[in-house]
Amino acid sequence: MYRNVGGTMKGCATILFVIDIIGSVIGGTVIARLFFRGTYFLLASVLFAGLGILASWLSLMFLYGFGELIESNCQIRDNLKDVKRTLKQIAENQELLVNSGIPPMNEGYPAGYYGETFNAMPLSGSEEDHTSTRRLRRHE
Repeated sequence: MYRNVGGTMKGCATILFVIDIIGSVIGGTVIARLFFRGTYFLLASVLFAGLGILASWLSLMFLYGFGELIESNCQIRDNLKDVKRTLKQIAENQELLVNSGIPPMNEGYPAGYYGETFNAMPLSGSEEDHTSTRRLRRHE
């Protein structure tokens, strides 16, 4: 019963809207028949039915929108659970790697990602400038 509240609310809003349309048409016809005769009957019937449908649409739009909010909130919650589970697996794998004594491989990472040094070659200058050493910082 409480597994898909947002979808249930959206479905109820749609069903209630259809019921309200039918009720507005019947109610508009009955009210027009009781109070109006002749040429005003059709005009009054359409007016009452149209106003009933408009009021129904406005009121049930909020119920449908609230159901949509609940549904999207549940999707966000499920996605965050997946992210949490993935991060937990990554942390466990990293802990196993650190405890194993195997040094981490840095293939595929740019020089300086793990704090290594490299020889920087300036665009112009003397030969001794080519042997200067710089340390890169990790961008966080």
